[in-house]
Amino acid sequence: MPYSRIKDVIGYTGANTNDIQERRRSTEYIATNIYADYVTTVNQIHNFNFLVGYNYEQSVFRNVTMTRNGIVYEDANDINLALGQNITTTGGYEKWKIAGRFFRVNYNFKERYLFFRTEQA
Repeated sequence: MPYSRIKDVIGYTGANTNDIQERRRSTEYIATNIYADYVTTVNQIHNFNFLVGYNYEQSVFRNVTMTRNGIVYEDANDINLALGQNITTTGGYEKWKIAGRFFRVNYNFKERYLFFRTEQA
């Protein structure tokens, strides 16, 4: 079927074999780290350093792909401008979360003997 978008230029529509594809992907990522550090000295010889904290991360990924054959004209840029019966859709979804807490204690006696302990869960 002939058509014209510009005077004296004629194009043809119809279901040819060309495909058009539209793909959408998105990732939402959140990361939070909260911690506190406290340093103190007792009797000028016992030095302590305390650190406690919390960590949280989350990611959500989405994917959608659509393909259809039979675009109506060569410069078509929307999937609705395809007339073909061969339609393919694919999608994907992935979500994960992690959370943890941690602490560390440092001790030294007269800046010489060091003891420390670290844990995380």
